[in-house]
Amino acid sequence: MTAAGEVISDFITDQLETVRARRSSLENRGITVVTSSGVLVTLQFAFASTLYKSSSDPGLSTKILVAISGIFFLAAAVAGVLSNVPRRIFHMNPQSLSEQVSDAFWDAPDVEARKAVAAIRLQVLTSLDEATARKGRVVLIAFGLEIAAIACLASSVIITVFAA
Repeated sequence: MTAAGEVISDFITDQLETVRARRSSLENRGITVVTSSGVLVTLQFAFASTLYKSSSDPGLSTKILVAISGIFFLAAAVAGVLSNVPRRIFHMNPQSLSEQVSDAFWDAPDVEARKAVAAIRLQVLTSLDEATARKGRVVLIAFGLEIAAIACLASSVIITVFAA
């Protein structure tokens, strides 16, 4: 392989490692959204329980905001789970290597083998990068939903405090 070919092959391999690390990070962030939404919805239930045990009526706007925040927390948790759903990505088919282990190809110059391996890695990289970008969008949506839920819950607390 030429020097340029080696550089390109190494670059593709490095990019594969980077995208795999990014994908793993996004999956961990998705789990974090699920966990934090669970904790925050527990606090929401405690707040709602306190509201309904108090002698005064919390008011319609507070009830609506608490309900909406619960829906947003649920949606955020679902999005967090969806960010960890396995996606279909291109993987090299091991049967496609049967030609490369034939006698005709086995003794060929290594330039052809390196080029074939780099092409396969590039296909995997393209597929993995697209799947990772989708995961990133789902995680971003999950965080947005969680922020919306927190805003609704905080608003209901503020309304309750000032109404008292």
